[in-house]
This record gives sequence, structure tokens and C-alpha cells, in this order.
Amino acid sequence: MLTENAENFIKSKLLEYRSELENIINGGDISQYNYCERTHDDIDDEVYDKNYENRLRIAHALWYMSDGLDVEFITITLMNEEIKYLEKSVYGGTSRTAYLLLMKLSEYGKYSYKRLLKRVRNANMDCFCEFDANTLKKFSNFGKDWRKDDWDYIFELLNDERSLEKFKNLENSEE
Repeated sequence: MLTENAENFIKSKLLEYRSELENIINGGDISQYNYCERTHDDIDDEVYDKNYENRLRIAHALWYMSDGLDVEFITITLMNEEIKYLEKSVYGGTSRTAYLLLMKLSEYGKYSYKRLLKRVRNANMDCFCEFDANTLKKFSNFGKDWRKDDWDYIFELLNDERSLEKFKNLENSEE
């Protein structure tokens, strides 16, 4: 169980992400969330996305902290960028970002978003096996409350060493 201080720290991180989301919605620069292919210097064939963590932060904000905001367009935009990343991934795989964005899109219940689901499923073999409507429904019930989420995902919220260290100290401290 989380200490109150640790829970408040996670809430503060989510509020930072919401602030970042509000900035984008209000005309901020979105280029830092677009797919940006880079190769590792030491491995010729390994491709990664320089902006993956930026999209992941915003996906967390969209899923956990977007109440009262009109986020449909930004969700679609980020989903298209995430699909580019999944399509280009040399080793396949899925992403937490794709799950969060697809679940957010499913809340709108628009038939036209089924094309995005199809594009995600066709991005690579892992995506084809993972992203179906039943899996997303099951995952959406699991992922609504960050307090009950898998701890791996909580640590994704705290994606820098300073935050992880502070959280660890708060979690181990007495109330």
C-alpha cells in the first residue's frame, strides 16, 4: 500500500503531465511528440523513436488526467505517430502508449476509429496478436485507476532517476 506522501507525489507527476497536455491543446509545439527515427550508434539495424517517452507522458495524461478537456484530436494525432513507431520497429513489439491511446479512442465509440485499430494491429506481428477489441476492453477495466495499476506502469510515470529515488524514499517512509 502506498504511503500518503508517495501517492501525493504520483498525483503531482500526473498533474505535470496534464499541464503539458493543456499546453499542447492550447497551441503548443507538438513536434516533440511526433515519431522521430534515430538509430543507435553502436548497432546499425536498431531503430528507436527519440520522442517515444514524450508520447508516453501525454498518453498517461490523456488516460488519467484529461477530464474536462477536449482531447479527441490530439489522441488521434498521437495514435498516428505511435503507429509509425510500431511499424518501423525492427523487433516488433507493442507499447503502453498504444494501449492507452486506443483505450481513449474506444471511449468515443466512433466506428471510424476502427480503421486506426486495424492499422495498429497490422503494424507488426506482436501488435496483431495483442491489439484486439476484447483485449482492449479487459485492459481498460484494469487501467482506470492508477492506484491499482501494475507497479511497472507507475514507474513509467516516474521516468527520471530523481523522481524514482524520491518515490522510493516516500514509499519506504513512515506516514
